[in-house]
Amino acid sequence: DGVARGSFALAVTLLSLCCGWLFFGVPAVLFAGFLGLHDYTSAAYLRRGVTFPAQMSPVGKLEGRFSFAIAAGLLTLIPLVNVLMLPCLVAGGTLMVVDAEKPSGHVTTPVSPRPSV
Repeated sequence: DGVARGSFALAVTLLSLCCGWLFFGVPAVLFAGFLGLHDYTSAAYLRRGVTFPAQMSPVGKLEGRFSFAIAAGLLTLIPLVNVLMLPCLVAGGTLMVVDAEKPSGHVTTPVSPRPSV
């Protein structure tokens, strides 16, 4: 998993450097978000035994993946904030994976409050 993930990160980084200066840096933000989406969901997928090359397909089906990738990409532009937000982004990626595992139409039963005495 480490070699494949490192090669993928290197390829995305080189692609970002080559064409990231076009269109006022927007491609660089999108590439950073794409890479972040795969990195921040990797902890949840590794716990489930899904390594990197096999992770690409389920990540592409996650609900909210585009907004998460854009937010992660934009956070890379802000110094120090990008480092401080890493735990939040990993938690967000994990929640996206957990939400995708819920059966459709899942309704949680609210807990009824205690009767007042």
